[in-house]
Amino acid sequence: MLTLTESDLGDSAEIFPTKFLDIQRHHRTIWGREIADAFVVPHDRLARQAVRQLMNLHLRLRQTYLEARTRPEALDAMLLLSVTTLLINLGILLELKLGRPVAVGDELLATAAGAGLDRARLEEIIAFKQERRIPAGAALPVFYEQFMRQVEAAFRLAELR
Repeated sequence: MLTLTESDLGDSAEIFPTKFLDIQRHHRTIWGREIADAFVVPHDRLARQAVRQLMNLHLRLRQTYLEARTRPEALDAMLLLSVTTLLINLGILLELKLGRPVAVGDELLATAAGAGLDRARLEEIIAFKQERRIPAGAALPVFYEQFMRQVEAAFRLAELR
């Protein structure tokens, strides 16, 4: 939970654009007047933040692979933590590309596929997060490689805007 006052808004929407977009969409005012509509989340900042998050994810995944290639449990844990980062930032980049929010789930998968990502791989990534299983017949290093390709494809969406 994040507790804000009106004076906290200032530059915060520009510094934390993803968080403030989420606040605008999912907040609940418990006391006082409504302030979430009082700030604008700049699209250019949102795009930069999504790209920054994806680049950071890409670098962390690469580093983890190099450090943990003989420790599959470490690679598994890193991949598990990375799914949400990928999906959130992919959704933001797709939204900026289309000019409208993209619902999580089938709409995100269909829209991502239309933008050049591999829907089947994204479905496997989501299944990995939900069920803690890699696709049948795939070894963890292969799944890691496929995951990295989707991160790279999401990163390229920023270039296409």
